[in-house]
Amino acid sequence: MNRNLTTYLLILIGACLLLGTSESYAQEATPTETSQPVMIFTEMAHAPNSLVFTVNSDSTATLAITLSKNDQKQIIWQQTDTITSEQLDQVKALGKPLSAITNESWRGDYSFEFSTDDGKTKTVELFSGYQHVDPNMDKTLQKIVQTLLDIRKPIEPLVVFGWSGGFVGRSTQLAIKADGTATFEDKGRKAIAKDKVSQADVEKLHQLLQDRAFTAYAPSAPSSCADCWVYSIAAMTDQGIKVVEVDEVTLESAPQSIKTLVTVLKNLSTQEAARQVTVTPPMNSPTPAAQ
Repeated sequence: MNRNLTTYLLILIGACLLLGTSESYAQEATPTETSQPVMIFTEMAHAPNSLVFTVNSDSTATLAITLSKNDQKQIIWQQTDTITSEQLDQVKALGKPLSAITNESWRGDYSFEFSTDDGKTKTVELFSGYQHVDPNMDKTLQKIVQTLLDIRKPIEPLVVFGWSGGFVGRSTQLAIKADGTATFEDKGRKAIAKDKVSQADVEKLHQLLQDRAFTAYAPSAPSSCADCWVYSIAAMTDQGIKVVEVDEVTLESAPQSIKTLVTVLKNLSTQEAARQVTVTPPMNSPTPAAQ
């Protein structure tokens, strides 16, 4: 089975299993049963960490951060939102120029999976490892990539922080966007809440995430600590999506800025956990009106 199609199926299944929202917020859009992918756009397609953007025929769009471990792709975060009909038409229109392109060497690492006019599925990859180069297609490729990046931008997280393990078996995730919008999920309690962190916190996070200590950090092998806290950080950097995982033991040998980043994210997670978090309603159930 095609690698990108497999990833899409994982994303679709994950979207169906996602928790709903708290009583104070409407449920996020999720792909319908009749929805079909119009375009699956993957950034860092050949890397262990990828950013997969799936645009569906019903104007829903899902962005997922995937991590490859032991030849298996894991979705560590995803969000589904809605794009405009104009944006959907823009994505559909990209199929025509892409149909004329073959895999070729190009800056960046991208793949596109889409349906052609004859109803078949085609995959095009742009990767420095290929030999074929067509200079005449450079401007077209720039336009295609930039169009998808622009449509994807509002869904992108600034950072996704996972906090798990410990004696009590904690499993929480905090996702923060560049505008400060925060979504906190307690998977153990099956609860989710939304908030907004301060601009000062956003600026502090942005500074730490763009620091070379984070972008170039290569974590050591996991320790054998059975009940340690485990922290995962996924963030958008100038080099693409970066995923770092440390536990309490390996964190001790990490650069100070990584320790500071974990502390800031732990404090924000603790603040969000202290707020009233309502158990999420089942999927497809009516969302209670805001109080």
